[in-house]
Amino acid sequence: MAIFFAPFFGLPVPLLAIHILWMNLITDGLPGLSLAYEPSETNSMKRPPTDPRQSIFADGLGWFILWVGLLIGAVTIGMEAWAIQQGFPHWQTLTFTVLCLAQLGNAIAIRSRRSSVLSMGLLTNKPMLAAITLTVLLQGMIIYTPFFNDLFNTHPLTWSELGITVAVSSLVFWAVELQKLFIRQRDNSRKPALTKSIIDPFPAIPTVVG
Repeated sequence: MAIFFAPFFGLPVPLLAIHILWMNLITDGLPGLSLAYEPSETNSMKRPPTDPRQSIFADGLGWFILWVGLLIGAVTIGMEAWAIQQGFPHWQTLTFTVLCLAQLGNAIAIRSRRSSVLSMGLLTNKPMLAAITLTVLLQGMIIYTPFFNDLFNTHPLTWSELGITVAVSSLVFWAVELQKLFIRQRDNSRKPALTKSIIDPFPAIPTVVG
């Protein structure tokens, strides 16, 4: 979405082909594999069974993919536009880093569709922690190593620039966490009505005295 929409805003293509390949192999691949080791949620047995005939995009997953993808694209394009406006010669490195870190933040947040990651902790999925750590180190390698600077057309970032990329990319993580908060509040508001229907499934039958 970042690549598709950027020209509509008069911006150059934000990524090179090698950047896309890097994301497919590293920033998407490693965290994605580690999600397979995520333990089951504590309240999974309290949910109704899933219909095996329903689409993989059911239960709001399709809309979730759409709005998160749009958000990541918007954050990336926004970073690109700001960096170019500020006159950064290495605007592409800033944009590339924001997109990679935003994907990592999303991978951490989607460990659960309802529970907050802040309450779950990172140690409950150690492969995820290892994957995130390794991905960050590899991303730093292609930013701060001269050999990979030439290969990936990247430039070293200052600490302040790196802090900006972390802050901007974290918007994706906090947006997903905020959505999960709304979901939990919605589910809690439905619990009294659901409990009442389980305890008293039949409506009161009025009696006529005559």
